Amino acid sequence: MEKNYMQILREKAGKTLIAEVSRLIGLSNCSKKWVPLEIHILQVFLLLVLQKPLMKSKHREHVKYINKRMEWWKQRKLQELISESEAIKTKLNKSAKNKKQSDRKAFCRLMLQGQVKRPTNLWILQMLLMENMTLLETSKRLKLKNST
Repeated sequence: MEKNYMQILREKAGKTLIAEVSRLIGLSNCSKKWVPLEIHILQVFLLLVLQKPLMKSKHREHVKYINKRMEWWKQRKLQELISESEAIKTKLNKSAKNKKQSDRKAFCRLMLQGQVKRPTNLWILQMLLMENMTLLETSKRLKLKNST
């Protein structure tokens, strides 16, 4: 699955986000009791706040969602943050399943039409994306499969 996180913004929303990250990092300087939890709190915070609302969402939506999530974080409304994150995750899982089905249908349709090159290229591209391989690694793997 593709990563579904926004880049940190350069505007007011991004500055408030960075200020909160700095505050969370600074907790360990104030008291030693926060040291074991500091990284975990920061990790959860970033995952909850920087999650995209949709896979192809726009910059304007990112600003809106970061502002809303920062308000929830400041008001300690963690349940809202978690429930929104879970809702986004279920939407993305459904869309990923639909994309896999449509890719399979496209592959079969093109093969039945006698177009071999395009579906083969689609298949190779998907191998690259799913396994994070380079083109060279993929070609070596294909040669090994064909030689056996």
